[in-house]
Amino acid sequence: MSERTLLEMFIELNSDSIDEEGIRLPNSFLKTTDEKLVVMALDMSSGVTFLYQAIRRTMAAHPPRELVFGFDRFAKPDQGTTLGDLLSVHHFDGKAWRFGVMEYRHEPRLVLPVNWSNEWWGPRLADETAKCLRITV
Repeated sequence: MSERTLLEMFIELNSDSIDEEGIRLPNSFLKTTDEKLVVMALDMSSGVTFLYQAIRRTMAAHPPRELVFGFDRFAKPDQGTTLGDLLSVHHFDGKAWRFGVMEYRHEPRLVLPVNWSNEWWGPRLADETAKCLRITV
């Protein structure tokens, strides 16, 4: 049996966390350069700016070999989505960042695969992440 990737764990745990209010505590994963696993539950009620600050502090304390995190969001009809509710996906593989959206619906349950090529969300997530984490993406 092969070991699950950080991205697979992120998708599975967050998919299982969907309820009538969305994903209130998105789970995020960081694998350090010395192979330790850091798991974070991000309280969406704190606001995205505060959550980015928490991610930045965690990255400073635990330099990442890999990192995946996301925020529960909603989309408008012209934003390249079909379900309205989504989890933004921010993935650093140790070399480069990529950004996508995982659309979902609570009832009846539906979780779509991560869309890494959403033309509306991708550039905005990249810009937001670069500004808030003070990094180059």
